[in-house]
Formats: sequence, C-alpha cells, structure tokens
Amino acid sequence: MLDDCPELDAVFLGEGEFLAVETVDALERGISLVGIEGLIFRDPATGAVVENGDRAPIEDLDALPFPARGLLGDNIQLCSLPPGGYRRKPVAHLIGSRGCTNRCIYCYHYERKPRIRYRSPESMVAEMEECVERWGFREIRFLDDNFAGDRDRVLRFCALLQERGNRTPWYVSCRVDTMDGELLHAMKRAGCWAILYGIESGVQKNLDMLRKNVTLDQVRRVAAETKKAGIKMFTPFMFGIPGETFEEGLETIRFAIELDPHYANFNCLTPFPGTWMWDHGHEYGTMVRDPARLTFQGSAFIPDTMTATELEDLRRIAFRRFYSRPRFMLRWLLQLRSLEDASTLMKGGLSFLVLWLRRGAFRFDPHHTGADDEDGG
Repeated sequence: MLDDCPELDAVFLGEGEFLAVETVDALERGISLVGIEGLIFRDPATGAVVENGDRAPIEDLDALPFPARGLLGDNIQLCSLPPGGYRRKPVAHLIGSRGCTNRCIYCYHYERKPRIRYRSPESMVAEMEECVERWGFREIRFLDDNFAGDRDRVLRFCALLQERGNRTPWYVSCRVDTMDGELLHAMKRAGCWAILYGIESGVQKNLDMLRKNVTLDQVRRVAAETKKAGIKMFTPFMFGIPGETFEEGLETIRFAIELDPHYANFNCLTPFPGTWMWDHGHEYGTMVRDPARLTFQGSAFIPDTMTATELEDLRRIAFRRFYSRPRFMLRWLLQLRSLEDASTLMKGGLSFLVLWLRRGAFRFDPHHTGADDEDGG
C-alpha cells in the first residue's frame, strides 16, 4: 500500500486500538515511531519504508473502552441498515468477539490460528445499555463472525439480558454447526429477532470446496429450528465456486427456495486479497484482480466450469425465482405494520422490476463500485 500510494504515511497491521494511541502519542511528543509494533510507516526524512514487525492480537477485549458514539452527535439518527435488515432505527453496531474457528477459502482467517477471542457477557450487556439509555439507539446489530462460538457464553448473555429486563431487539451472524433448539429459544426470549447464516451453496461438494465444514442436513435442521423458535433467517448464497457448474447453481437456487428464509441474497464468490482464493483461484479459473471488480457483484472469479454470462444469469434467475413466489409476497404483505414497512416493500418491488426488465442487471458496471450488503441491501 505504501509503495502504491505515495500520499500514504503509515499502515496499521492487525488490531489498531492500542496501536493508534501509541502512534498519536509518539507524534504529539515528537519522538521516533520506530519500535511501535504493528506499525509500518514512511520515514519523513528519507522516504524509506520502516517496518516495526507484527503486533500480537488483543487478548483481553474487555480492556477496550466502548466506542465514543457521542462524537456522532445528531448523526446517530442516520445510523441504519438496508431496508428489511432492521426492526427499529437507529441501529448500533457492536462486536462481542473476534476471530473464527473455520478456514473458508474466501475468508482472510485461513492462514491464522483458528480461534475466537471473546468479550464477557457482562461487558456486552453494559455496552448495549449505554447505546440505548445514553445515546438513543433502538436496536443492536452484532458483527461477530460467529456469535455463538461459545454456547455457554451466549446462554449467560441471554440470561443477563432477561435479568436486567433489557428488551432491545438484536440481530447476529452464526454458523449452523453451533446452533440447537435450546440455544435458539433462549436467544429469542432475550430479544434476538434475526440470524444470518452463511449457507453459500445447496450442493454438498461445493460446500466442501469452500471448506464450510457443514452438511446440507445440518442446514435443514437448523433452519427448521430457527423458524420454530420464531427467529427470522437471512441466508447469503454464492455462485462461481471452483468446480461449480451452471446446473449446480440452479440446485443452489432450489435449495434456497426449499429453506424459505426471511431474506436470501445471491452473490458471486469474490477473491479478496489475503484469502485462499486470492492465492490459489487461478488454479481453478480466471481471476480478475482489479479492485473495482471486488464487490460481490461482478464475476471477479470465473471457474473453468462456467462462463461470466452464466454467473450473471444465475444471479438474475435466483432473485427472480426466490422473490416472485406468491408465498413470499403474501408473507411480506401480512407483515406490514408501518409506513416504513410499506416503503421497504415498495423499494424492493422497484428493484425486482429492474431484474425482470434488464437482462444485464448484474453485468459489471465500471462506473459503480459499491458492494451489496451482506443482508441483501
């Protein structure tokens, strides 16, 4: 980054909370930046790039202060998510853990030790209460890679929320292999209204290629238990997996319809730098390393078993088939409770109309580099 961007002065490696404080303190005191672990900087005198080595991850996440949300001022009211991805605005984003125990080929965790570092349930509840009582947030979105990685910790978190009478709605991301009926019902009672499960594919060999370490039967079981608990389910899927065929993509669409989640999203497998796909994708297909293409939308990776046009067609077919079902439309109409719900439905309808009218709706546009939200925004 420093080589490619002469205007850039420094880069933080890894977690930046303490690193940022140490760097700013050194700058204010006019002392050398040499020796600050995790910092790579450009020497202002010589222009040489100085590397200070790696920095160990922060083990005690409870030692980190809560974000200074008060600095947002009145802009707090602007904090939101894409339509349908929240119950009540504004929404505060929290992180209760860092890391993941899996090594999916599209994720940057693949070369790291597979572990999760956790905040205590007490710290998480305290931050939630500050968000609601001090800053006026009305909903919480947890951004953990795998919120339920420690089952007992989640049960304790849910019990604390109930003990304190906290009824703030919250939404998390989980892996299906960490969930069961008892845990789901406990989460529902404590205010959890939605869970995002990264399902990715409806074909077992493609799940295995992604190194998801889950089975289709596990997905079916947890989907049924999630619905039984009364929690809404969001499910991203992807096309363009190494070795995937067009027919297998259609099978994934059929599987998404079988699961019948509250929302589904359909993206292209994207080889981000630092992932196994970035390092090895060229062995299985054509790679496009242009940063403008790394948006989940365009076909930045095209497996040898498909064409770019087939990938675009799969996304278009998926959205059409999933969202044009009478059952899905009726469910949304019955759930309308407010003008905001009606606005959400109208926006979705307009987007859906574009899919029907424009065959090239998912073709790469060099003038648009925005990424789809994970929730289907």
